[in-house]
Amino acid sequence: MKDFDKKLEQFKNKAKDFSTNQPLQEVKPKVNTPALKEPEVQLNVLIPKSLLVQLKRNAIEKDIKLKDLVIELLNKD
Repeated sequence: MKDFDKKLEQFKNKAKDFSTNQPLQEVKPKVNTPALKEPEVQLNVLIPKSLLVQLKRNAIEKDIKLKDLVIELLNKD
């Protein structure tokens, strides 16, 4: 155990004496952060299977997510 303590002390001294010319990493915050979105909540509803199939088909045809299609439909005035 004394040998380990001796090696640990030597390592500690080497680490103290070690110097490098490499710059430290600089951390910068993001400049252009997107506007915060409204918080999302989960909606669970039971609908007829035929309507779900229609929703899925429409989402595929528009090449958008089902979630985005439902939001788009709910936002229509």
